Amino acid sequence: MTSAQYIKLVDYTGRQIKPGKRGVIASAEPPALQKLGLNANYRTGHVIGFRIAYQRFVGSVEAMTEKAAALKQQWLKGIGYARGLAANQ
Repeated sequence: MTSAQYIKLVDYTGRQIKPGKRGVIASAEPPALQKLGLNANYRTGHVIGFRIAYQRFVGSVEAMTEKAAALKQQWLKGIGYARGLAANQ
């Protein structure tokens, strides 16, 4: 992914979280989402989760389970939130 594609992805995500943000809002999802194989709502949900659900690690249920095991923990804060996002995908 190029720097320009990343910036467009971050801008798009921010506009999903703050839909009333001033400026032009592109009607189409940025190509970076497709290139990364990400669902726009799923990605936006993870970004929102930074403030309300996650603590040490952000990712899919599988990634969080693996990380917890690597840290010799039973779970990580936010895994339930990640499960909810996956179920709604």
